[in-house]
Amino acid sequence: MKNVYVVLDGFAVGAMFANNGFTVVDDITLADIVCFTGGEDVHPSYYGEADVASYTNINRDKYEIGILEKCKELDIPMVGICRGGQFLNVMAGGKMWQDVDNHGIGGTHGVLVSDDEGNQEIVQCSSTHHQMMRAGPESEVIGVATPQRSTYKTNAEGTFHDDQVDTEIVIHPHINALSFQPHPEFYQPDHECQELFFRLIKKYLA
Repeated sequence: MKNVYVVLDGFAVGAMFANNGFTVVDDITLADIVCFTGGEDVHPSYYGEADVASYTNINRDKYEIGILEKCKELDIPMVGICRGGQFLNVMAGGKMWQDVDNHGIGGTHGVLVSDDEGNQEIVQCSSTHHQMMRAGPESEVIGVATPQRSTYKTNAEGTFHDDQVDTEIVIHPHINALSFQPHPEFYQPDHECQELFFRLIKKYLA
């Protein structure tokens, strides 16, 4: 994997990929991987809910759906950061908690990462989001916040006292994609969050 196409990048994500040996390309047909980036919430209509607590840009959703369909056509693996990960989660058949507490803190928390061999590790990652992924039936949660931070979660049915894990990383084998809710581009290349991001790309998408 050498070439990356970064969707709607504000420079930081492209610079992160470049610092890790990738060439950023502006032609998707040359890409070995496509990265969707952070931003507005995915419109809840895409996962069958009314909008009760989202900050959306449906024009961006439509634009990125076109890119996703091109990736499927060309069999290009996809990775998403923050909103980008949430977008891929929804496109893979998942839903979102439209609002959660204790994650939009501009700080860090531990993420417990598990693999298919039963190995686990805790990595310190960023926490700057107010929504959270609810993985679909064909996807697998491989990273959760530790300790669990949310005390409530909101969707179109109401607000609930939290009784589920705080999902941070999900793989979607059926669409060849990885959702990574933290922001690895906030860190230097030797930071454990950024190292984890690229390690998971190599493991699940290469």
